[in-house]
Amino acid sequence: MRDHPPLVVDAFRGTFDRGEDEVCPAGFFLSSLNYRFTKGGIQTREGSSYDVLAAPLTSAIKVKRMELYERTGEAQRLLILNDVGQIWDSVTGLMILSIPTMTDFSCTVMYERAYITPHNSVTGLPGEKVYVYEGSGSARPAGGSGPSTTPIVAANSASSGKVDSGVRFYGVAFESATGFISTLGGFVSLESPGEHKVDLSSIPLGPAGTVARVLVATKEILPENAQAFDAQTYYFIPDGRIPNNTGSTITVDFYDADLMDDASYLLEQLSEIPAGVGIGQYKSSLIVWGENLNPSIVRVSKPGEPEAHNGAEGYLTVYPGIGGGIKNCTEYRNQIIICKAHRTYASLGNDDSPAFWEVGEVDGSVGTECHGIGQILNIGSNVEDRIFIADRAGLRLFVGTYSDDYILSYNVDDIWGRITPTAFNQVEVQVDAINFFIYVALPLDGALTPNYILYGDYSEGLGEETIRWTLWKFPVVPTSIVVALVGDTPVFKFGSINSGVVKLDFSTKLDLGVRIDNIIKFPLFPVGGEDELINHYTGIALRARGAGLLDIYCEGLDAVNVLQAQSLVLSERPGRVLWRGFNFTAGHCSVTLVQPNVDSWMIMTKFILYVAPLWESRPAV
Repeated sequence: MRDHPPLVVDAFRGTFDRGEDEVCPAGFFLSSLNYRFTKGGIQTREGSSYDVLAAPLTSAIKVKRMELYERTGEAQRLLILNDVGQIWDSVTGLMILSIPTMTDFSCTVMYERAYITPHNSVTGLPGEKVYVYEGSGSARPAGGSGPSTTPIVAANSASSGKVDSGVRFYGVAFESATGFISTLGGFVSLESPGEHKVDLSSIPLGPAGTVARVLVATKEILPENAQAFDAQTYYFIPDGRIPNNTGSTITVDFYDADLMDDASYLLEQLSEIPAGVGIGQYKSSLIVWGENLNPSIVRVSKPGEPEAHNGAEGYLTVYPGIGGGIKNCTEYRNQIIICKAHRTYASLGNDDSPAFWEVGEVDGSVGTECHGIGQILNIGSNVEDRIFIADRAGLRLFVGTYSDDYILSYNVDDIWGRITPTAFNQVEVQVDAINFFIYVALPLDGALTPNYILYGDYSEGLGEETIRWTLWKFPVVPTSIVVALVGDTPVFKFGSINSGVVKLDFSTKLDLGVRIDNIIKFPLFPVGGEDELINHYTGIALRARGAGLLDIYCEGLDAVNVLQAQSLVLSERPGRVLWRGFNFTAGHCSVTLVQPNVDSWMIMTKFILYVAPLWESRPAV
C-alpha cells in the first residue's frame, strides 16, 4: 500500500488558525504547541528552569510585573513587582519600593538610573508619583521639594566687588544627587550701593539626598517691578553653588552682564512627577503619560534633566475627551508616537515648550495598551524602522502609518480573538531583534493574566507567508515577559504570578522538571481536494530525529473519524526516513503528532502522507 502517491510537506509555515479547519493552506499547521522553527524545519523548543536570583527572591515569589535594569559594568538585573505591591531588585535581593495598592508598574532607564511609575494598568496610581532608583538602597521620589518662603539673609559685603548699584532679588534651590534642581524659595531683596560683593547667609539646608544649594539672582530691578518675587527673571549666579548640605553662608560677586544662565524655569518646576500608566524617553527627555487626574497629557522633562518638569508648559495635551486616556508612547523618526486604546497620534518636538507642540492624528482606529508596544532588550522599540504594536485587531507593524498588509498576526487571527477583552491591558510584547523572534504574552479564553506565549519567528521575513507562529504553554503562567542579555546572548524569561522567574534553558528537555506539552496538527489533506471524494491513507514518512515515542493520530473532517496508529520510536541518528503505516479511509485526513514521554524531543524537516482515491463519491445517506 506504500505505492500510494505521496503528499510532501518540506516547508513548515507555522500555525494557521483563521476560520474553519478546511481552509488551512498546505505547509501550515492547524495547531502547534511548544515548538520552534529552524531553517527548513521545526523542533521541540528548549526546556525551562527557575532563574537563579539573589535571596530572598526564591521561586516562591509571585511576580506581577518585571522590568530590565542595567548599569554600565554591572550585571543586568530585574526589577520585580510581587503580588503585595513590593518591587525587588534581583541583584541586591532587596526591596526598593513598597506601595500596597500598586498592581503594575513601568520603568525606563536614563543616565543609569531607573525611573519607575506605579500604576494599575489603566492610569497612573491615584495620588502617586514617579520614583528614581540608582542601583542601591531604596527608590526615592523623583524631583524634590524646594525651600520654604522663609527668606535668606542678604547684606552688602564690606569687601569691594562687582555688584552694581540697584535693587536685586536673590533666591536658593536644592540640588539632588541626580542633578535635579528644585523650585526656588527663600527670596530676599537687597539694594546694593555698587562696587561691593554680597553676603548671603541663613541659607536653608535641603532634605535628605541634597548634595548642594544653588543661588540665583535677578539683574537690577526697576522700582515699578520690585513687587512680586515670583514674577521676575532669575539667573544662576556664577560660582554661586554651595557643594554641600551643611554650610549656610556664601559671598557672591558678579556683574549683571555675568548673569547669562536663565533659572526662571525653576519657578514652575514640579516638586513631584505625577505617576502615569507609562514612562519612556523622547530625544533626551523623560516622558510620562496617562495620569489618573490628567489621562490625556504627556509630561516632557527639560532635555537632559529627567526630573525637571515644568508644571505650566511642560506637557502636551492629546485630544482630551476623545478616545479615553493615553496608554503608550514611543519615539519614531524624531517624532513622539502617542497611542490611546483605539487611536494613534504623533507630535514633533521643537524649541517651543511642549504645551505648544502640534498633535496630529495618525489613525483613528488603531491603538494599544500600556505594555502593547514591542520592547527590545529595554533599549527601545524601533526594529529596522518598524514598531510592533498590539492592537485589538491584531499585532500591527507601524512604519509611519498602519497598513492592512502589516497585520502580522493575520494567520493566527482566531488565537488573537481569544484574548480576554477586559484583560487586553495585560498583553505584553517583547522582541528579540538579534534572532528575529517575537514574544507576545496573551491572556486567552477568559484569563485575566497571560497564560500563553504567542511565539513568532520572522527570520524569513514579515509577510503573511514568511512569519511563522506557534503557541507556547508552561506549567506556570507567564504573567510578565522580558528578553534579557546573558553575556551577549538574548534569553527569554518570564515572571509568573504562580511562582518565581523562569528562563528558557537549552540544558534541559523539561519544563520546571515536568514534560513539555507538545502537539503538531497538520491540515486536512488533500488541501483543497474535492469534498465528495473518498481517499485511502496508508501511512506517513518523516525525516525526523529525536528521542522518545511519537504518537500518531488521524482524523477526518470535523473529527468524525479518528484512528490512533502505532507509535514511532525516535532516534538521535536514525540514518533513514521513518515510516509508519496505517489504514485510514476518509474524505480528508489530518495527522496529529504528539510526544508523550518525559525528556523527549524532535527535529523534523519533512513530512509525507501517502494517499490514493478510493471512491469518487460518498454512498447515498
